[in-house]
This record gives sequence, C-alpha cells and structure tokens, in this order.
Amino acid sequence: LPEEEKLPALITSIKRQADERGLKINLFKKKDRYPEDYVDLIPVEMEVEGSFPVVVSFFDSLSQPGMRMMTVSGLEMEALDVKSIMDERRIEQQTSMIPGTGVSTGKKVDKKKMTPTELFLDKLDSYEAAVDRMRVKAKFVVNAYSYTGKLLTAAERKKRKAGARTIK
Repeated sequence: LPEEEKLPALITSIKRQADERGLKINLFKKKDRYPEDYVDLIPVEMEVEGSFPVVVSFFDSLSQPGMRMMTVSGLEMEALDVKSIMDERRIEQQTSMIPGTGVSTGKKVDKKKMTPTELFLDKLDSYEAAVDRMRVKAKFVVNAYSYTGKLLTAAERKKRKAGARTIK
C-alpha cells in the first residue's frame, strides 16, 4: 500500500482501466478520505455505462496484481432485459449466420428447414449477441487505501461507528 494518497496516480489508474475497456464514465467524484485501522480510505464515487461483460472486466481489472489495493462497494446496476434485445436481433437478422461466428452466410433464413440443433444454435447465438450488446449503468464507490500504520483510538472508532449509522 502506498503511504500517501497519491491521488493523481489513483485517478489515472482507475480511468485507464475504464478507458481500456471502453466504459463511458458519467461520474467520477473523489470523496473525503477517512481513517480506518492502519489505513486511510479514499472513496471515489463512480457511474459508468457499458456492456455487462465490460463492466465485470473493469471490476476484475481493479483486483489485479500490480494495481493499488482497491475494493468496490455500494454497487447498483440497471440493465435492459436480455429477451427484448434478443427479439430485436431476430427482427434485424434477415440472413442465416455461421453458428458460433457471428458471420452472415448471406442466405435468407428459413427457420422451417432448420434442424433442432440449428434452431438451438441460432437461439444460443442470439442470446450470446444479446448479452454482448446488453448495456448496463453501474453506480458504485471504488475504495482505495493508503497505509498509515495507526490504530484508531476508542474515540475515533466510536465516531466512525456513529457516522456509519447516519450514512445508511
């Protein structure tokens, strides 16, 4: 853990991880740091938009070795219904696809001539495409830590506990 806040490096690392994944950042707000046992916590409130797999990938990137120690709390997500996206794709999809590739064959789809396996693969492809296209809005707090080496006093602990109750 760094012994100082090192805010510019923190902001750069979080923003770089989001940008590398193509997340749209709607809110990025550093909040006041507060002490915990042996560390100070630096909360950064965020709101992002992207596909569900990309948002999950962003969270995973924050936990990778070599990154500053961070946690995520207060996660709230909103998403479109996958079925509605699948239905949209079925309407848009006029030609058959090579199963598992997302590549069009250029031929018109005749579902009546498809085997049960082809129908299953078509439905699976539609689901996979819908999940990849599903957009989510995620609100959360990234908590970064800096090392202080100080144990909270009983009074500080009581103050923290009282503050936690008023926040929730």
